[in-house]
Amino acid sequence: MTEHADGKLAGAGERKLHWQSWIGPDTSRGVIVLVHGLHEHSGRYEWVGTRLAEAGFAVYAIDHAGHGRSEGPRGQIGRMSEVVAGVDALLALAAGRHPGFAPFIVAHSMGSLITLDYLVGNPQELRGVVLSAPPLVQDVASPLLLKVAKVLSVVAPNAPTVELDSETVSRDPAIVEYHRTNPLMVKGKIRARTGAEFIDAVDRVTAGLAKVTQPILVIAGSADKLVKPEGAEIVVEGAGSTDKTLKIYDGLYHEVFNEPEKEAVIADVIAWLQEHS
Repeated sequence: MTEHADGKLAGAGERKLHWQSWIGPDTSRGVIVLVHGLHEHSGRYEWVGTRLAEAGFAVYAIDHAGHGRSEGPRGQIGRMSEVVAGVDALLALAAGRHPGFAPFIVAHSMGSLITLDYLVGNPQELRGVVLSAPPLVQDVASPLLLKVAKVLSVVAPNAPTVELDSETVSRDPAIVEYHRTNPLMVKGKIRARTGAEFIDAVDRVTAGLAKVTQPILVIAGSADKLVKPEGAEIVVEGAGSTDKTLKIYDGLYHEVFNEPEKEAVIADVIAWLQEHS
């Protein structure tokens, strides 16, 4: 039986960051840290965490600052480095509880960007990385709007820029409704500072992909309307790893873990993780 636990980590500026875990009786396969995307929270990955735990992994997840049950202005990323530091802190916590295992990371969307930023700037010993919908090529804002966001981030960091359309995340109506109504989901437009930090991270990652040497599995939906699947191709082509796999799911939207075909997706992810554990 999988046991669920949660707690708090110290984040930047003394903010408390919420984390949770799913751990079964068998953790012989290793440790996984889940990294969620923009405006969502780790609780959305409960079913993923449970399935991974049932497959023999100890699974941990964190709510980024300003997201979910963590402290901080809602949806605001003041510095991407602070978000990366939160993930690093959870990796340290998980590794300390399960010595002898180099962790895996499983990440989605902005979580994939955070993970890549972490790997480019802090080459760490990870067992492997699964990246869902890495947002290196996005389709929600014009180049002009992105430039405006960078200017506003200095003079008006909380200024709203572009709104994420809930209809584009999944073909499952229940998931769309959850996006719109769940109180832990961040509502409204992306803030200027968040957008600027996002853009800067994309630039850093794109320039430094060759530093990513861990085994990687990159997955995406071919019908993703938020993040172009070409971003997944860029990661696989540019990463320095000699062990890299790309899987594009035909017809799936942005959240491949929340699509009607999610069982096929999680089966592929588990198979890859077990092969590399």
